[in-house]
Amino acid sequence: MKTKTLTAALITIATLTAFSCFAEECGKRLTDTQIEKIIASIELVTENLSQHQEAILKEAVNLSVASAFDKADRSLSEESLISSVQQSAGYVVTSLDQALTLSHLKSVMVDQRDKIAVEKFLSIVAARVRKSSQSAHERVSQLLPRISTPGIAVDTAKLRDNLALTTKAFESCTPPAPSKPRSN
Repeated sequence: MKTKTLTAALITIATLTAFSCFAEECGKRLTDTQIEKIIASIELVTENLSQHQEAILKEAVNLSVASAFDKADRSLSEESLISSVQQSAGYVVTSLDQALTLSHLKSVMVDQRDKIAVEKFLSIVAARVRKSSQSAHERVSQLLPRISTPGIAVDTAKLRDNLALTTKAFESCTPPAPSKPRSN
């Protein structure tokens, strides 16, 4: 578990460093590696939360069988919170996956005009990543105080911190200004 935590911390530091020089149109500078590092840091923590979720569901079933319904309800409530946290992270990962696809596409573009078009789309998606990570960070921050299991709270806090770093990494990403129509 300590190795996973150290790996997540290193990925987070590398991510923040990689994004420290973004300008208005992130699409020009955004790379596959940068996006993959962010996705990896979020997925590492959500994987841990999934393991907690499975354990809680097993515990709830066992408590129900033992007629300890109050404790089973608390376990299910905790599981519901984990599910909400993971859903929030999932929205961010979806946006990051879209950015990764565009980044891959950008890297194989030969024609400069095509590359510029993909960079603009990538900038738009990067702005969406910023908004979704900011929204997810706020949601996870609201849910965190309601989580009572220490291990789950720690992993949720790590996810919240990764979302904050993702928001910070993309904070200067804004969609490109609309281009002027060409006159014939």
